[in-house]
Amino acid sequence: MKMGRKGFAGNESGNVAMIAALTIIPIMAIAGFAIDFQMTTTQKARVQYAVDSAVLAATKSLESGKAEHLVFAETETYFRAVLSAHNTKYLTCQDLRFTFNDVMHEIGVSVRCANETTLSKIVGRNELEFDVNSSGVYGSGSLEVALILDTTGSMAGSRITALRQAAADFIDIVIKDDQEPFYSKASIIPYSVAINLGDYAEAARGSITPGRAISNATWQLGAQKSISGITRANPAVVTSNNHGFSNGDRVWISNVSGMTQVNNKVFTVASASANTFRLQSTNSTNYSNYSSGGIIRKCLNTNCEVTVTANNHQFGDNDYVVIRNVNGMTGINTGNNATWRVSDVTQHTFMLQSSVGPNYGAYTNGGTAYCTTLGCEFYRFLNKSSNAQRVHQISTCVTERTGAHALTDVAPSTAPIGYNYPSTSNPCTAVVEMMPLTSNKAALKAKIQSLAAGGSTAGHLGAAWGWYSLSPNFGYMFPTQSRPGAYGKVSLFKIAVLMTDGEYNSAYCNGVIAGDSTSGSGSTNDQINCNAQNGHAFNQALQYCAAMKQQGITIYTIGFEVVNDVRATQLVNECATSASHVYMASGAAQLRQVFQQIALAINEVRLTR
Repeated sequence: MKMGRKGFAGNESGNVAMIAALTIIPIMAIAGFAIDFQMTTTQKARVQYAVDSAVLAATKSLESGKAEHLVFAETETYFRAVLSAHNTKYLTCQDLRFTFNDVMHEIGVSVRCANETTLSKIVGRNELEFDVNSSGVYGSGSLEVALILDTTGSMAGSRITALRQAAADFIDIVIKDDQEPFYSKASIIPYSVAINLGDYAEAARGSITPGRAISNATWQLGAQKSISGITRANPAVVTSNNHGFSNGDRVWISNVSGMTQVNNKVFTVASASANTFRLQSTNSTNYSNYSSGGIIRKCLNTNCEVTVTANNHQFGDNDYVVIRNVNGMTGINTGNNATWRVSDVTQHTFMLQSSVGPNYGAYTNGGTAYCTTLGCEFYRFLNKSSNAQRVHQISTCVTERTGAHALTDVAPSTAPIGYNYPSTSNPCTAVVEMMPLTSNKAALKAKIQSLAAGGSTAGHLGAAWGWYSLSPNFGYMFPTQSRPGAYGKVSLFKIAVLMTDGEYNSAYCNGVIAGDSTSGSGSTNDQINCNAQNGHAFNQALQYCAAMKQQGITIYTIGFEVVNDVRATQLVNECATSASHVYMASGAAQLRQVFQQIALAINEVRLTR
C-alpha cells in the first residue's frame, strides 16, 4: 500500500509539470506578440517619415520638369536612403507604389513593409505586415492668403514705405498669373484703430437705424399780438387789443421798449379780458416805465420748448436725440457731443426738453432726428475721464463682437460684428478699407500702395479679420470670386501672415475704445467709462490665433522692430504655427527679405495627407 501511494504522488507531480509546460507557451507567445507589435509600430513611424520625405522629394522633382520614370527612380532611392538612417535590420519594404492625379497635380506614394518578429515565431508568426501612404501636390496648389498689416500711427514715415514695398514683393511671388487648375488669392487686412469694411460693413454688423425726417418744428400757437401798454403794478397788466389769450396760457414777450425787464421771458396769463390780461405773479412796480412796442406770442409748451414733428419717429420719453440739417430753426441742430432729451412723445411728435423756441428762428424745411443708442447713426455715452456726455457717429469700421460667439468665426448673420463709433481724433478714415480674397495682382498691389499710417492699435481685430477673410462662414458677404473655400478641402491651403510692431493698445466696449485700454489709445475724453468686454487686445489676439490654427490655418508672424514689451514678444511667438513660422525684421531691407522668404515658403509643396 505504501508503494502505491508513493507512485500515485509521483504521478501528481508529473501532471503539474506537464500543465506548467503547456501553459508557458501561450504566455510567452502573448508577451512576444506585444513586444513585436510595439517594435513594428516604431518601425511604421520610421517608414511614414521616410515616405513623407519621399513625397516631398518627388513633388520637387516634378516641379523641376523631370520625367515621371526618373522621378520614380529618384524617389525610390531617396526613400531607401532616409530609411537606412534608422535601425531597420529586421524590416523589409517592397518597392514604392505611385499614383498620379494629373488634374489635381497630386502624387500619391504607398508601400507595404514587413517587420521580422522575435518571440511571435513560437506560434508561427514570423513577420508583421503594415501599409504606409502619403500624398502631396506639385505645382502651386490652391492658396488663400490673408495679409494682416499694421498701419497704425507708429508705422508712419519710412516704416509704412518699407511695408508697401515688402507686401508688394510678397504679392508678386505668391499670386500666380496662371490660375488653373489651382488658384492663388490674397486678402489685404490693414488694421489700426479698427478694421474698415467700407461697403461690407452693413453685412457684418447689421443695418443702422436710420434717422427720421423732420417735417416741422415749432414752439408757437397762433399769430403774434402787439402790445400797447404795460403797467407798473403787482401784478403787471398788459394791454393788447383783441389778444385772444385765455387764463393759464403761457406767452412769450419780446421787443418792448422802456420796460425791458419783461423782454425774452415766459409768463402765465391771468384775469384775461378782451383787451388786457395780467402777468401772473409778476410785480413790475420797480420796472422801468413802458414806452412803446412789444409783441406777445402764445407758447405751445409750458416754457416755450420746441415740438418737433417726425412721422413714426419711434422715440420714447427721456430718449436722447441728435438733430442735424434743420433749416430756418437752426438753433435746434445739435453740435459736437450735444443731444436733446425728448418728452411729451406722441406717434409723430416730441418735445425738446430745455429748448427755448423763441431763440431759434422759424422752421422752414429739412432736418433729421437720430436715436443715440447702439445700432443708431450716433451713439451717446459717458466718458472715462469725467463721466461727461460724448456723442460719436457710426463708421464703416467694425470692432469685436461679444457674447457666446465672440471668438468664433460663426457667420455675422448669426452673431453680428461689433459697431465702431470712433472719435474725430482717432477716426475710422485713418484705416484703408480691407480687400477680400482676390487673384487680381494689380488690384492687390494698388491697395497696398494706398496704405497710410495713422490711429491707435486694435491689432486683435486684424487677427480676427484675417481669419474671417479666410472663413467660408463669412463668404456670403463678399463677391462670388472672393468667397473662401471650405475648410479641409484637398489641395487648398489657408495661410495668414500677421505683421506687427507689437503695440496692441485699443480694445472696445459698446463700439467705443474702452476705458481700460492702454497708453496710445487716444484721449480718455473720448473713451467710454466701461472696460473691454472681451479683455485686453493682446489676449484676444492670442485667442483668435489659436482658433485659426484649430481650423487648419497656417500662421506666419512678422515682428517688425517690435516694441520692448513681453506681451508683444509673446504674441509674435505664440500666434505663429511653430517657431519656424516666426520672422523678425529690423529695417526696410530685412522686412522685404522676410516677406520674400515667407512667400517662397508658402509656394513650397505641402503634404495633403
